[in-house]
Amino acid sequence: MNRPSRFRPTFRLLAALAVSMAGAGLLVDPTATGNRAANQATASPASTPARTLIRLEALGTPPDRATGTVRTRAHVVLAAGDHATWFLGAGDAVTSNLCQAAVNLEEPSQAPIRWRIDVQLVSASTATATVMVRWTRARVGGEAYIEESAGNRVVTLDIGENHVLDYIEAPPTATPACASLLVRLSVDTVPRPAAQSTLTYDVWLEYSGRLGRRWERRQVTARSGVQTPFEFAPMEWAIREASQGQGEPQVRLDVSGTLLGAIRPDGLIDIAVRAQRRLSWLGGHVGGEGHVEYRSALGEAAALLLPAPSGATRASLPPMAGPVAPGLTYRDGAWLLDYNRFLAGGITLHVVANRQPLGQRGGQ
Repeated sequence: MNRPSRFRPTFRLLAALAVSMAGAGLLVDPTATGNRAANQATASPASTPARTLIRLEALGTPPDRATGTVRTRAHVVLAAGDHATWFLGAGDAVTSNLCQAAVNLEEPSQAPIRWRIDVQLVSASTATATVMVRWTRARVGGEAYIEESAGNRVVTLDIGENHVLDYIEAPPTATPACASLLVRLSVDTVPRPAAQSTLTYDVWLEYSGRLGRRWERRQVTARSGVQTPFEFAPMEWAIREASQGQGEPQVRLDVSGTLLGAIRPDGLIDIAVRAQRRLSWLGGHVGGEGHVEYRSALGEAAALLLPAPSGATRASLPPMAGPVAPGLTYRDGAWLLDYNRFLAGGITLHVVANRQPLGQRGGQ
């Protein structure tokens, strides 16, 4: 029960960020690398770029809105002949919420709907790229997935152009947060960041739920195009009311990760966030890691919602007198702590990047 589980933060935009998100991409590829190392790229004529960025996005549209927002995205930087594979999962086991979508490098084990998408870069120039793409969509049926749609095509796209791969709608009987989900592919050039710029990141960790609201803040700096780590002070909660649980082991949340930002020639910034999460109690723990990338203007905020934790810790302790917290049950001579029921709330990273003023030094 203490086995780590992979997670990917679901990308959620703040209102100020929504307009600047179209067509995002990163110089450094935190999602996939294809089958050739980046340092093997050789010089080529200006009309034939050594590498091309291929991006996959899923846009969810709420029932009361006409346009969708990006729920998850990933990209890969490939040379001609290289290929990569993504797995896209949508929905959750309880509500089939199409807003909950995530791109993975492994088959999602719990998503009710999932896609396998294989891409290969056939050729590229500074203006267009030709991509071969094969995809399948399957939906859970009983104990197995049943394939319900597929595609196999070669497309030539202008730089920045989107190509729709698939579109699904929520069942008419449901009351979903997203009424539909659109899956699309696009291509872009690999941007060159301003190498001498230094960035300052303000990063907040927020918990909001049954146990109230807590914040932790960190500030880190790094040059554009250089990865930098961050780590928050642990958050801890008693398993019972403070008057009853003094001296008892605390439930602990640890979150750390890395940030990589690259300032583009147009002044926008491409940001890749990697995060590791660990929840522990009495020596047992559940963990997870994931990443997301997006584009924003300097000073604009993005909220990265981490999916609810799954898993539990079993501890051999005697019965406790008085009421205990939700998620904590006594069974067969031991206590079982379900972290998701105990927290009953959301864990969110908030990230803001700015150009560091001259003469200042930042840190955690």
